[in-house]
Amino acid sequence: MSTNVDDVIYRPASANFFSKTGGQFQFVVGSPTWKNPEDSNGKSISWVYKQGAVFVEAAPPDPNNPGRLDWKNKKIVLALSDKDIGEILYGIRVNKPSNNGELVKIFHSNDDRTVVKTFKILQGRDETWALSLHAKAPGVDTKVHVYIKGPDLMRLTTLLQSALPVVLGWDKA
Repeated sequence: MSTNVDDVIYRPASANFFSKTGGQFQFVVGSPTWKNPEDSNGKSISWVYKQGAVFVEAAPPDPNNPGRLDWKNKKIVLALSDKDIGEILYGIRVNKPSNNGELVKIFHSNDDRTVVKTFKILQGRDETWALSLHAKAPGVDTKVHVYIKGPDLMRLTTLLQSALPVVLGWDKA
């Protein structure tokens, strides 16, 4: 079976951050959705229909299955926009935590605020940081909290900086 290179969909690896007691975070870069091409002065042009995102997927440990994560029942997904990415990169670069230790706080909710998701990066002790994701909806309250060290913070920063052109579709222009 021969495959046309244009038909291949590439799925890059996710960047993972794991803690036995806190759970796991995965960061995956998603490209934008493009409109069908339009003819413009003899050229075929496609515009971004919906921006891409960096998807944060997180799951806490499964209390009923030691050593495993509860991806099936407690998975949280948060889509970070280009503006969210900017806030995170700025918070890390400025490195001035709030009174409660937050370098970054990203808040997402639906229109009626029945679903609320909060992503935080908190400064810890001894050159550690915490990634925290909390999702609250009717009947659901899930928290994932993972401690990371400097090299992991650099991995996250590099991922987000590299993702920005892809999220906006600049890698295609």
